[in-house]
Amino acid sequence: MPELHFCYGTLMPMARERGGHPARIYGRLWHNGSYPAAVRGEPGGPMVAGIVLEVTVDDLEQLDAYEGVGHGWYRRVRVRMLGGEDVWVYEGAGCLCPGLGMAWRIVAPTSGYAMAWPVAACR
Repeated sequence: MPELHFCYGTLMPMARERGGHPARIYGRLWHNGSYPAAVRGEPGGPMVAGIVLEVTVDDLEQLDAYEGVGHGWYRRVRVRMLGGEDVWVYEGAGCLCPGLGMAWRIVAPTSGYAMAWPVAACR
């Protein structure tokens, strides 16, 4: 049975190629200068734009490896999209886990990375 996966950042080109469609989730988008990381939010709060597509369980396992789930870089979590469907998304763990030492910055939810401003680095 297919699963729904919400893609943002570096996975968006793959999602477009595989026929995904635009979607939004509640959350914030962070960026460390190289990679974006979404962090879940509450209904009525800021939103992250992305693309949703159907994937298999095997696809998700391959994406776990690509996203560094085993290294603690990202974690796969279930969230509810704006339309009410539950989807898998890779939530950034680097801005939540102490010790990675990466400087993350928040990205305005409706813009590209150009609208980011600095925040405290992880400790």
